[in-house]
Amino acid sequence: MNHNSDNFDNTNEYVRDVSEELGIPGVVEVIKDIPPENVKLIGVSKMVNPNAKLGFTLHQDFEAMLQELMPEYSWQSTWEGSDFFGKATDERFTVDIYLGIKPWESKSHIVKDWETVATSFIFSPSMARKMLNLPEPGGPLGPDDDLTKPIRSLNIHLWAPDSELESEQNKQARSIGGIVKEEHKTVKFLSEKVFNDTDGRCIVALRQLEEELFGNREKLLDIFEWIKTLAEKADASVAA
Repeated sequence: MNHNSDNFDNTNEYVRDVSEELGIPGVVEVIKDIPPENVKLIGVSKMVNPNAKLGFTLHQDFEAMLQELMPEYSWQSTWEGSDFFGKATDERFTVDIYLGIKPWESKSHIVKDWETVATSFIFSPSMARKMLNLPEPGGPLGPDDDLTKPIRSLNIHLWAPDSELESEQNKQARSIGGIVKEEHKTVKFLSEKVFNDTDGRCIVALRQLEEELFGNREKLLDIFEWIKTLAEKADASVAA
């Protein structure tokens, strides 16, 4: 909930505005159960299928490979089936995978992830307890255990292969190859800008999917080794 004292009052029978107490605009404390009909659903996700097997759909191929090759992450996917989100620990980069998106869709995803990393953070335990009205822990936390932490995000853009983009060719004055090349140049520029603007906390990586990838374990392994290497390098930059 955004806070603007000129237009909104964030305190009502369900929530209490604690922005001034915490020194963070837009933060509210839930003080009463909110009826389901008053809750606006702004996004939904589900855990990946633990029994996913290769050879059914490309999305299920990714579900199976993510759990096999990157099991230290807790993986979720959107109900639409196009995105995956993986989290290991607060200290490590989260991994967002945009599977099979069109080249011209990347820019909006980059801007969204850029804003999230630049303006958000992970609450310290004491701040989270205060916000959620949770009981104090059995023993005191050390100063190194009660810190607000920055968000770090590795965003993988896996563009659809040319064969899946051909239907768009009639809508454009240029060939699909020309469009992909131009979008690649734009995304590369944005990626460098985002990386520098966030001091390396938001990383964007781009790759176009090969043809006939579905069910092909050898080709899938190549992609996942690439993703694992990117994640390892990103995490190593934090420890450095």
